[in-house]
Formats: sequence, structure tokens, C-alpha cells
Amino acid sequence: MKKLLLILVTILLVACSSDTGEPGSKAGTYEGVGQGFGGEITVEVTLDEEGTITNVEVKDHNESVNDIEQVPLALEEVPARIVESNSAEVDITSGATATSNGIMEAVEDALSKAE
Repeated sequence: MKKLLLILVTILLVACSSDTGEPGSKAGTYEGVGQGFGGEITVEVTLDEEGTITNVEVKDHNESVNDIEQVPLALEEVPARIVESNSAEVDITSGATATSNGIMEAVEDALSKAE
């Protein structure tokens, strides 16, 4: 009886601890949208087989690139920081807070679609 109980407990533990996701199920390119200073910011986020962020590209925005000199910096720096840190939460670009936050929000949105 003890052996049977031990076997059942072992089977249950193995079944409960198994990863139900397929290997590489997060790999792919996902689109996300966030709110920037000038409206919606759309990004494309690429993940590898391990779920690591390998690329973030701002695809569309209405940010004030000609009026606020920090905005073009944010559009380049924030995606680069996200890839470098493999996280959607990175330091903002000073002077372009809304743009920085909009990019991070868009990346979070894209990552939520990968889950």
C-alpha cells in the first residue's frame, strides 16, 4: 500500500511541475500600443526562443520630433535600453518622459500578447 501511495504521489508531483508550454512558444514578433505625448506609439517587439527581447522597433508615432529635441533621442534610446536590459521598465530619457513611458507601455502591451 505504501508503494502504491508513493507512486501516486510521485506521479502527481511530476504532473503538477511539468511545463505545459511548448519550447520556444514565446518566440516571434509582437505588436503593442502605448500612449505617448502626441498620441499612440506602436512598437514591434521580437523575442527569441528563450523569451529574450532581441529587438524593439518604434513603428508608428505622432511625437514632436521637430519641437522637442529629446524626443528623437527617446525614440532611439528607450528601445535600445529595453533590449539591453531585457525589460520593459528602463530609465526614461530626460525631457521626453511621456514618449519614454509610451514606448515602455507599448512594449508591455506587446509582451502581454506573447504570454
